[in-house]
Amino acid sequence: MRSFMVIGMNNDWSIADLEAFRRKNKLYSKTIGGNEWHYHDLTDSEDPLPFTFVFIHGTIGNAEIFWLQMRELSKRMRVIGVEVPAIASADGITSGLKQLLDSLGVSKIVLLGTSFGGFMSQYFATKYPETVKGLVLGNTFFSTTLYRRKYRRILRLSRVIPASVIKRVMKRPLTAIEHDATRKYLAELIAGLSKETLMARLKSFIFEDIPEPPKIEHVLLINTENDPLVPKELQTEITETYPHAQVFTFDSKSGHFPYLIRSGKYTSILLELVEKSMSE
Repeated sequence: MRSFMVIGMNNDWSIADLEAFRRKNKLYSKTIGGNEWHYHDLTDSEDPLPFTFVFIHGTIGNAEIFWLQMRELSKRMRVIGVEVPAIASADGITSGLKQLLDSLGVSKIVLLGTSFGGFMSQYFATKYPETVKGLVLGNTFFSTTLYRRKYRRILRLSRVIPASVIKRVMKRPLTAIEHDATRKYLAELIAGLSKETLMARLKSFIFEDIPEPPKIEHVLLINTENDPLVPKELQTEITETYPHAQVFTFDSKSGHFPYLIRSGKYTSILLELVEKSMSE
């Protein structure tokens, strides 16, 4: 395992840049098994690489949240950002994703998931290892026992807790984010997230376990010092689960969202993995 510390300044992007991305890139939808999947499907390359980079967001995310990385990587390959519907099981989510990829003619992927999406990426790679050429796990975890103990009661009472109360609690950590555009963007995502979708995403990993670590050769782990949502013990556990992985650790100011707060470096790390995957 190789480990690197990443330190850098906040990125200079604005909400106007995000809006330009939205105007240029269509958000598609497809119904799979009765659930509507939204996704971006991009490539600006006339000769794209022979695999697709697929992004799975975290608990509050959507199909575009990795827009900064998708914008750059699409110059070299096909990239797909998916938005997970309100499916309350890991098996249902990963089966739906596989059907979506099959319908789009995608057979080989590098799969990146952050937080909730990182758990789903591992679950997917365990079920469909022949599809996954590389695995990137950002600010995430392997086991869910800690979250199960912490949130079980809240989830069971979720029917009587107003959505406004839940969202107010979710917005509290945003005040610590120094990058203004990131803070405003995440607040927008939380405001637009339905209670049904949020609860389904939480239940899909808190009450489930990954059967075993997926047997994927190229694994890259991305962590942040003092991640406010992924405790140090879970970061240690996941690095021990993938002893052959390359590990990048961002400084504490990157928070839980280094792909937004340190987007340039985050993208260069992904491109390095792509180059390594292509050379073998």
